[in-house]
Amino acid sequence: MTLTLVGSVLLCLSLMMIFAGFPKQIWNQYKTQACGISLVVVIPALGVFVTRAVYVGIKDQDWFIMIPDVFGAVFSFVLLLQYLKYRNKPPVSK
Repeated sequence: MTLTLVGSVLLCLSLMMIFAGFPKQIWNQYKTQACGISLVVVIPALGVFVTRAVYVGIKDQDWFIMIPDVFGAVFSFVLLLQYLKYRNKPPVSK
């Protein structure tokens, strides 16, 4: 019971963090057509989300951790693609 409650809180907080921060960054970069985040931030985030989702999926199958990590991996991958697309472009006005 206690682990389920803690897991539910973890799931909600993680999803709030992922759905509040990443989409805003993705949208801002799309609007300005420029990188607003460093590759040094994107690559480790993508690595952590992907590795942890795979590990949890194989070992524990703990959905409280896996669900936010899958979303985090998808958003991090989009940020990586934006970085590669916009890295040499000057920002356009908003």
